[in-house]
Amino acid sequence: MNIADLEKEYILQTYKRQNVAFIKGKDKYLWDSNGRKYLDFFTGISVSNMGHCHKKIVAAIKKQSGKLIHVSNHYYTEPQAKLAELLVRKSFKKGRVFLSNSGAEANECAIKLARKYGNPKGRYEIISFENSFHGRTMATLSATGQKKFHQHFDPFLTGFKFAKLNDIASVKKLVDKRTCAIFIEPIQGEGGICAANRKFLHELRALCNKNKLMLIFDEIQCGLGRTGKLFAYKYYGIEPDVMTLAKSIANGLPLGITVIKEKYENVLGFGDHGSTFGGNLVSCA
Repeated sequence: MNIADLEKEYILQTYKRQNVAFIKGKDKYLWDSNGRKYLDFFTGISVSNMGHCHKKIVAAIKKQSGKLIHVSNHYYTEPQAKLAELLVRKSFKKGRVFLSNSGAEANECAIKLARKYGNPKGRYEIISFENSFHGRTMATLSATGQKKFHQHFDPFLTGFKFAKLNDIASVKKLVDKRTCAIFIEPIQGEGGICAANRKFLHELRALCNKNKLMLIFDEIQCGLGRTGKLFAYKYYGIEPDVMTLAKSIANGLPLGITVIKEKYENVLGFGDHGSTFGGNLVSCA
């Protein structure tokens, strides 16, 4: 059996794959099983920002995997601590991070953070946006504003409302005593590369400040240099309270990050959240 036949026989058919099997990559190029060379514009769905098999990344993987691949998050490890320090210093200056395995997991953490923040006052609703995409787990699907991803999976989590991008009036009319957070992609990826405008995001920041709402930016696709700046929010002259990162953070290895400002860093405490593989040492290296 060839590669395609093996895949069809033994892998769940949730992906409509193209008729090509890649076996090697270097820099911006890929090679298939027939030796044909391709210029890679897809980059693994916005993942391989540094290209394929970058020599520094390969060296870091080899070095860390030769020392230690995994220990429980019940212990301290240098790669996690140093990555966390770097991300906080490059973003909010003060705060903490939660390390997970993917964008959906990073967003799950942000949702739980917002829910616990609002819980003492009975606030649990999160305002998201039409055409948004936040992941394929049940909570992140519930926060995703595209009906095509919702088909056949009802019922979803309650407590999510959807406003229109760049329409502050549509957001304001959804805010009530149960609202705890606003969840937005500064640039919608899956929804069609739709950018929030500067005025709108400043209005969102002011609305959150006025109503004591947590402002969460999903920068899983638009962050980490995709816009020319390290984080997309830096173009807008405001800061969110929480930022989620993944995709290109480890250039192909599984890693998700939830970056949390100092104000909210103690909302989640011991036992409130966790991950067996989150912050894998090779990914963090």
